[in-house]
Amino acid sequence: MHLDSGQVDQKDTVRVKLAKAQPYNPRSKIAEYLAKALNFVQSVPYDTTTRWTFYQMVQFMGLTKQDYGKFKSWTSRARKSFYGGWAPDTLVDDTRAINQRGIGFDTAAGWLEQQKKQSPYFDKINDQASVVMVWFEAKAMIGQFRHYTEPYHVSLVPFGGDPSIHFKWSIAKHIEALARYYPGKPIIIKYFGDLDPKGLTIPESALKDIREWCGVPFDFERIGLTEEHVTHWNLPDNPEKLGQYQWEALPDEGAEELIVGALAPLIDTDKIKRVQKHEARVHKHWCEALDGLELEGAGGHVG
Repeated sequence: MHLDSGQVDQKDTVRVKLAKAQPYNPRSKIAEYLAKALNFVQSVPYDTTTRWTFYQMVQFMGLTKQDYGKFKSWTSRARKSFYGGWAPDTLVDDTRAINQRGIGFDTAAGWLEQQKKQSPYFDKINDQASVVMVWFEAKAMIGQFRHYTEPYHVSLVPFGGDPSIHFKWSIAKHIEALARYYPGKPIIIKYFGDLDPKGLTIPESALKDIREWCGVPFDFERIGLTEEHVTHWNLPDNPEKLGQYQWEALPDEGAEELIVGALAPLIDTDKIKRVQKHEARVHKHWCEALDGLELEGAGGHVG
């Protein structure tokens, strides 16, 4: 099930509190730019990025390419302070992905065969004592974190460096959604990152905004890397920055030890296995039901 964090109402107590706590009083010209930029954002029926909004300002408000850095700073402050209708989710992240359309099944029979492969996925958290999330800095190591967290069915949040305002807002709202969906369960976050100035400040800076924007409490612990881990596994320095250490330098057994060691005490995998057995039984009955299903024209070519 996908949790919908929902849109936050303008009268939301967290939003009101932050607007008062982080006042932003831009100069009149900047205030004019911010008002016009927000008009551009609100004029289209889809989410927009900082870059798209800036290009509208260049075209219609006389900004130049050299103003991009200043524009990002203005909108960042406006979003963080909820100035003049701005909010952390007013703009979205730039994304690069293939948006595939038009490719489908040739026959209804082919579609039915595909449905047989779709096993049901039942809730793995209801029977647990807490809700656990894993945040990590090394976005490129998503495969490693997927592998070692697979038995625990926890949500993964790859930062990939400093997270954007929109991403931090989304995390805060997701935590709130988890709290609503699993009332009474503590929410626990384990963080894994580099041992360097950036690796230490990224979670600290992100956590400050996320806690301010999140209306529910949660526990946070940075697992590593630490000086002890560097010594224990004799990790090599970052070749470009001596005295600094990256998560990728960990041997695989080290990564497994840290990830599994952080999650195993918190999650009862026997309860997860019982849910998975139920999934297998339901899937078996589902396939049997589909075998007996007759669709008009199921064997023929579509179109």
